[in-house]
Amino acid sequence: MYREAEKQLKSSLKNEDIVKTHLQLAKVFIKLDQPNTALEILGQALNKYPYEISFLIGLARIHDMLNESIKAVDLYKRALSVESSNLEAVASIASFHFYTDQPEIALRFYKRLVQLGVHSAEIWNNLALCCFHDGQYDLFYTCFEKALELADESNIADIWYNMSQVIFTYKLLLNPSRWQLLLVI
Repeated sequence: MYREAEKQLKSSLKNEDIVKTHLQLAKVFIKLDQPNTALEILGQALNKYPYEISFLIGLARIHDMLNESIKAVDLYKRALSVESSNLEAVASIASFHFYTDQPEIALRFYKRLVQLGVHSAEIWNNLALCCFHDGQYDLFYTCFEKALELADESNIADIWYNMSQVIFTYKLLLNPSRWQLLLVI
């Protein structure tokens, strides 16, 4: 079935070069478990249409899928240079910086998402975690409160878990003698 789709899409590209057809062909190769071929297709298409955001995001997604985070982040940054309000690019860069122990940079990107109008429990939860790890102790609690306001059944447990971990760690930071109690237990 996918081979037939590949054949038809390639035929379509010969007749008329359309952005969506390149994207669909890349998806077919992803389904066929051929990410390198998908990268080639999107790379060639990006050479034809250098400012097409869909190709940049598609390439970045594939690199993310292949655990090539540095290449993915570079492509997301290129996407932001073309379209500064691309939510996927902003969120992906924020996540990358948080998980590479750069919460101060991640915080800037998560704040940007909020400025762009994204108000979800997950974003506020991540903002709270970034504030805490960046040492902005005055802000993390209010971010957690906002996350709890927006939470539903699918994510409230994660928010409570993160909040309890942060508050526990924060209390230990305020009173280092509690570390001794933990060592005894």
